[in-house]
Amino acid sequence: MSSTIHVRVSDQLKEFVASQTEQDFETPSEYIRHLIRKDKEGKELAGWGFLKRELMPGILAKEDEFVEVSADEVLQRCHARVNS
Repeated sequence: MSSTIHVRVSDQLKEFVASQTEQDFETPSEYIRHLIRKDKEGKELAGWGFLKRELMPGILAKEDEFVEVSADEVLQRCHARVNS
């Protein structure tokens, strides 16, 4: 299912969209959808970048740096972080 969004733009932006449409897209709507998808993908990738940065120290850690903990200890640490 698709919906419609109406956007008011200046004449200058309208001309720019028209020029982009002529070059690479069949319709202005196709161009706008492309921009929205590109922005969405960028934000999703940024989220993965954050996760990778957070996990990288553990991934690169040497075996002797790991400490054995129980699941209960992990949950306690998580709850402590959330509540602080």
